[in-house]
Amino acid sequence: MAHKAIDRFRPQASGGKQGTSEIHSSVQPPDPEAAIAEAEGSEIVSQAAQSEAALDAPEADTVVEAPAPKDLEQADNSTSSLVEAGTQRHQTAKFFTQVTLKLKQGAKTLGTPLVWLGVVAFCGGTGVAAISWLTDVPPNPNCQQLWFFSSDTERLFCAEQAARSSSPSALLAGLKLIEPWHDNHTLEKPAKRLMRDWSKTVLAIARQKAGQNNLKQAIYLVSKIPANSPFYRNAQQAENRWRKSQIKGKALEESIESALKKQDWQKAETLLLPFANQQNEYWQQQFIRMRERMMTERLSYNQLQAIRTTVGPDLSKAGEKLGPAIAEVEQLHPKTYARASAEDDVIQWSKALTNSATQQLEQGNLSGAIAQAKWLPVQSLSPDLQNLIWLDQATQLNRQMPAAIPTEENYWQIATTLSALRQIQPRQPLYTAVQPKISPLEDRLQDLTQLRFAKFVADARPLPLLPLAIQIAQAIAPTRPHRLYAQTLISVWQQDQQQMSDRANIIAAEKFAALGTPQSLNNAIAYASKVPLGRPLRLTAQSAIFDWKQRLLDLEDQTILDQAQKLATSKQYAQAIQLANKIGDGRPLYNAAQTLVQQWSLSENGSTEGD
Repeated sequence: MAHKAIDRFRPQASGGKQGTSEIHSSVQPPDPEAAIAEAEGSEIVSQAAQSEAALDAPEADTVVEAPAPKDLEQADNSTSSLVEAGTQRHQTAKFFTQVTLKLKQGAKTLGTPLVWLGVVAFCGGTGVAAISWLTDVPPNPNCQQLWFFSSDTERLFCAEQAARSSSPSALLAGLKLIEPWHDNHTLEKPAKRLMRDWSKTVLAIARQKAGQNNLKQAIYLVSKIPANSPFYRNAQQAENRWRKSQIKGKALEESIESALKKQDWQKAETLLLPFANQQNEYWQQQFIRMRERMMTERLSYNQLQAIRTTVGPDLSKAGEKLGPAIAEVEQLHPKTYARASAEDDVIQWSKALTNSATQQLEQGNLSGAIAQAKWLPVQSLSPDLQNLIWLDQATQLNRQMPAAIPTEENYWQIATTLSALRQIQPRQPLYTAVQPKISPLEDRLQDLTQLRFAKFVADARPLPLLPLAIQIAQAIAPTRPHRLYAQTLISVWQQDQQQMSDRANIIAAEKFAALGTPQSLNNAIAYASKVPLGRPLRLTAQSAIFDWKQRLLDLEDQTILDQAQKLATSKQYAQAIQLANKIGDGRPLYNAAQTLVQQWSLSENGSTEGD
């Protein structure tokens, strides 16, 4: 049996050249899996041949006993197992080789269609993307970030957007942009349309400016209309007409001003009268303006003459008239020849008034000196008269009752006056007179300074600083001038302090209430109850307390209902009903409890009848 198995793997000796040619003709390309199987088969054949050689070997010098029949049978079985294992491995390798070849052939068969399908998909996607890019509306350009390489289309779009505001500068910028775009430009048609519309608008604005007596601006606008505009001729005609009117109007104005300066009212009227019935809007505006100018100048001149008559030629006798006269001159229209000519009068009257006030001061007539010196600017007075003015200011401040709520102006007025009085030296005439005025002003300034500091502390607003501000204000004694103001501030700050404390209690109560537990709700009610009656936040606290008490009752009733429902679930209806009835009338969940009681009563009756 072993010999037959080995013979199957031995090469055949017969066949001659024919066998050899057949073998060569059937030679296939080497395959890795087949080579492995062939090598394994060769190894098996080699092992079998060695076993056969050991069996067929002749006796050697030493005598070898023949194997027992049992040993021969075991060797035969081992050889058969090796042959079968090699055959099985060869078949497995052959199977995997065939599968691999089929997969390669399938991949080659599917590869070409997949490649062409990918090419078609790529071309189709590219076409769709191109069509979408061509048909989509491009985004509007960012007109705030145009740069040198921006296209004419983008520039035209931005110019059109800006021109919609009808701003002269935007319209002129748009005209300047499209002016060089001639017949060969790609945007010729929209440029011509916009050139016509914008030029028409600019011309209308220029005419409006001319009607407002602003020929300079009107001429500037029409001069910027391009030569290739359909309204260019109209613009040139308007510009020439307005330039002539401008020259004529300037000459007329100079002639009328010359007549007004000489107070030649008749000549000014004669020059202006021919333009009264002009139909031209510009000349109508010019006539109205010059007419008002003449009336103002004539009125100012008449007022000045009346003031001069009141003062009279002898200034030494004018006395009390000089101050009011100076004040009246200051009220004249500042852009008139009358006001300019009155400057010399004011200088002369001021000198005379200063001399008179000084004379009154030297004579000891302080009230008379003050009455005359107060009409003059403090800077133009002598040092003694300036001290007199400060003395009068201090007297007025001491006579006035301290303001209930002093302003910053009051504070600085007292501080400035007190500073001026302190600078008066003992050698000066008014030193003795001003000393009694200093002490009351110092008291008022001290109170205001202390209260200003208290306000600064209170404005910081944190709760710990309000008591400090109150303490500072309470230091103002009842006999002090600003005691009333201090008490007002103290009252306001105490209310703020109480309100801040009450708000802190309410905030703490709201934080406890947000937890939603019975204990936290009780804590919230306790904190909110700290807000006493009469406080601004008392109503807010009471409203919150009412809500939290209702929520507390809800929690208590809900706990009872939950226990009752557990009893009802276990069919202990009598106990459930008894427990639910503990929720009395007027409680938040009373109606819900009674509804459940009715349901459980029906369920209890049904179970009793069933029994």
